[in-house]
Amino acid sequence: MQIHLIQFASSESEPLRTLERLKVWLKDFKPKANDWMIFPEMWPSSFNPKELKKQEIENAFCFHWLKNYSRLHKCYMTGSMLELPLRRTKQYSQQAYNSTYLIDPKGELINRYRKIHLFTLGQEHEKFIPGRHVRTVTFPWGKIGLAICFDLRFPELFRMHAKRGAQVVMIPSAWPKVRIDHWLTLLKARAIENQCFMIGVNKVGKDLHGLPLGGHSAIFGPWGECHGLLKSRPGILSVKLDLQEVKKVRKQYPFLKSRVFL
Repeated sequence: MQIHLIQFASSESEPLRTLERLKVWLKDFKPKANDWMIFPEMWPSSFNPKELKKQEIENAFCFHWLKNYSRLHKCYMTGSMLELPLRRTKQYSQQAYNSTYLIDPKGELINRYRKIHLFTLGQEHEKFIPGRHVRTVTFPWGKIGLAICFDLRFPELFRMHAKRGAQVVMIPSAWPKVRIDHWLTLLKARAIENQCFMIGVNKVGKDLHGLPLGGHSAIFGPWGECHGLLKSRPGILSVKLDLQEVKKVRKQYPFLKSRVFL
């Protein structure tokens, strides 16, 4: 399983500008068939869903580009972006979802996860609608769990993925530099706890409030070993994963079977 972590910065509330920069940056990058490209959290527009109609149109254009790119290179694509609800309610009339998409090599959307744990310190609960469903996706070669950024602080979600048999969990993120030690520690902890691969793809640049984002996109294996790590600049991390490692660790050390429900 060949994974490519795409670490870069967004242009605040300007999806098309972000996309144009991304196109230039990826011009010489050529994924192979069935490779998996993973983007950060809210990569087209960042976290300021103002002018929702404009954001909807420009995010839709970015999503169309993703599907075409996936179809052209016959690769999988995952990341997080704005999703407006099909039906507006009075409670959520000016809000949207923060959603992770999963696009297959045919350019088709095959699943979507909506962020469950909203970051209240950043007022995400005022701008976004919380998701309600855990998404563990089955493929012929294994299972993948989906999560987003702040979800990482809540181990129950990742244990649910492990109970469903997930061998890999993908986490698009926009994690701040000031707490980057937490980011790396929690990624490693979730990998060890659930004996699976944890793939965290983080942003660089600054967030809506001018807070520097930390980068350090990383992959940790089922034994807690680091399979690759970027620093704090834009970059691409390419790693080949052997999912048999998960099977071997879980068979040799069947810790998950010893869990007691209190």
